[in-house]
Amino acid sequence: MSINNLKYKFQHFLYPIAAQCDRLGIKASYITVFSSILSIVIGITVLLGGQSLFWLIPIGLFINLVLLNNLADILIYDFEHTSRCSRYLTKIIYVVAMTAAYIPFMFVAPFDPLQIGLVILLSALLDLNLLPKQKEENDEPYGGPLDKVDRAILLGEVAILYALFAPFNEALYWAPWVLVASLVLTLIIRIKLNRTNTPIPEEVQEEIHQELLEELKEKMK
Repeated sequence: MSINNLKYKFQHFLYPIAAQCDRLGIKASYITVFSSILSIVIGITVLLGGQSLFWLIPIGLFINLVLLNNLADILIYDFEHTSRCSRYLTKIIYVVAMTAAYIPFMFVAPFDPLQIGLVILLSALLDLNLLPKQKEENDEPYGGPLDKVDRAILLGEVAILYALFAPFNEALYWAPWVLVASLVLTLIIRIKLNRTNTPIPEEVQEEIHQELLEELKEKMK
């Protein structure tokens, strides 16, 4: 099971915070903009600080993806802070956050900037969902063998390992190519599902998510 499936079970813990943000007039767009600024600041700090500061990457990913990204999603989908612009903005900000986390690895031996650049490009195609599709309802398609949350956790683990055990062995040069191959496979699966309008395999998790939110709404009345 993809780690991304657990996000629905986590979101109900953030729902009271989202409700408070809604009452205070804090928009989802404010949260996403703050998330992008935080990601860029962390990326620049790691680049300037070097290996000893790579532990900041998993902390930044946790704050951005687990807290801020989910909080913005709840405000958009459950508190109607929604517009076509806000949904696209959330996706763009997510790509900015991930790109800021990937860029420091361009300067980590034995990795190659070309490898990391391909990972960034393929990840952006997937996360922005810039793929041919027949139905707009497929806005959140099946993640594939390595979806965005799985990638974030993998990236955080590699960052921690580098902070603790740098430099990496030269044999790890091939690791990014494995990631690139997995992303290409995910793209192929995503395109096939979009073209055939195959139902998203995470419908059960979405139902659980909605049930939890309805329960919380009733308790907060």
